[in-house]
Amino acid sequence: VSTQSTGHQRMRWTLCIVIFIISLLQNVSSNSDPYSVLGVSRSASKSDIQKAYRKLAKKYHPDVSKDPDAERKFTEVAAAYEALTKEQEQPKQQHGRQGGHRQEFYF
Repeated sequence: VSTQSTGHQRMRWTLCIVIFIISLLQNVSSNSDPYSVLGVSRSASKSDIQKAYRKLAKKYHPDVSKDPDAERKFTEVAAAYEALTKEQEQPKQQHGRQGGHRQEFYF
């Protein structure tokens, strides 16, 4: 593997991360239902949501897709996935707070 191809891979991953962060900052999916963006039902499991996200992220990745709207769709899919994973994590975090568990740090 040449250093040039490694550099291109890093550049692609950096681009993906930048696009993902931009989508989160713009909150692209605020006006749309994240379940419909990913094409899953509201009762979909965490695994089903992740599979749908990976499939659509591959399909609309700007380096792969020739669709002129690919970048916008990619960011919308990423924002929808982020919204659903945060939604699934929120009850766990609230339960920990309500349960009276407290973690103390000593320095």
